[in-house]
Amino acid sequence: MYATILLLHILGATIWTGRHLVLAVTILPRFLRARSPGTSCR
Repeated sequence: MYATILLLHILGATIWTGRHLVLAVTILPRFLRARSPGTSCR
């Protein structure tokens, strides 16, 4: 039982980390480039 929970946790953490890497490397730079320089985030 412990091994199953550990495996599911590691799998979930890997997916979570991978999605954040995709966000930081591909989507976020594209968004920051498209934003006009005079626009504030607020």
